[in-house]
Amino acid sequence: MVLRSPTAQKFLKSSLTACALFTASDVVAQRVVTVPNSEHPAPYSTREFFRTTYDPHRTVRMALTGLLVNGPWFMAGFAAMDKLYPVRHAISTTAPAWRAPLMRAIKKALTFHTIVNPPYLVMFVSFTTAVEYLQSTRFGAPLPPDHNTELVDRLQSRVGTKVVPMIIAGTFLWPWFNTLNFWLFNGTARVIAMNTVGLGWNAYLSWYLATHPHGEEEVEEVFEEEVGQMVMVEAAEL
Repeated sequence: MVLRSPTAQKFLKSSLTACALFTASDVVAQRVVTVPNSEHPAPYSTREFFRTTYDPHRTVRMALTGLLVNGPWFMAGFAAMDKLYPVRHAISTTAPAWRAPLMRAIKKALTFHTIVNPPYLVMFVSFTTAVEYLQSTRFGAPLPPDHNTELVDRLQSRVGTKVVPMIIAGTFLWPWFNTLNFWLFNGTARVIAMNTVGLGWNAYLSWYLATHPHGEEEVEEVFEEEVGQMVMVEAAEL
C-alpha cells in the first residue's frame, strides 16, 4: 500500500499535524480576538463563546487548509531545502565551527521565504476562499460580505489584496525565526519550535482573513449595490 512507504507516512503525519494546528489556531483566534458588542459585552465565558459567536465553518476551512495545503506543501518545501543545502562536513579550517551551519541556515531561510512561502500564501487565500464559497452556496454557511461577487472575481480580489500584506508581515517573522531554528535545532526540537510559532502565525492568518475579507474598493461597491437595491425596492413599493 502507498501509505506504508516512509515518504507517504511523513506526508500524512505532516498533514494531520497541520490540520490539528490550524484547528487550534482558528479557535484561539476566534476566542481571543472576539470583538465585544451590545449583545455580548466582553468578557464572557468560553461556553457562551461557543454557543453564540463561534463560527465552526471558519474552523473547518482552516482545518482543511492545514490538511490539504499547508501540511503537504511545507513537507515538500523543507525536503527541497535540505536537498538544495545539504550538510557538508567541514574541512579543517581556521573559521569558527558555527559559521558554516549559520550560513547554511541563513541561505535556507531566505530561499524558503522567497520561493516556497509566496506561492503557499496564494494557495492559502485561494483555497479558503473557494471553500468558503462552497460552504455558503451549498452547505448553508453564513454569507460573506462580498457574497454578491462571483467566485473568480472574489479569488482575484482577495489574492490581490491579501497576499502581499501577508508576505510583508511574514518577513518580520519567518526569515529570522527559520534561521535560528535551522541553525540551533534538529529533529523533534525543530518541529516543536516550528509548531509553537506556527500556532500564533496561523491564528494571525485566520484573524486577518476573517476581519479583512475584501478590499476597501470592493466594500464600497457592495455597499453601493445593496443601497441601490434597497432604494429600488422602496420606490417600487411607493
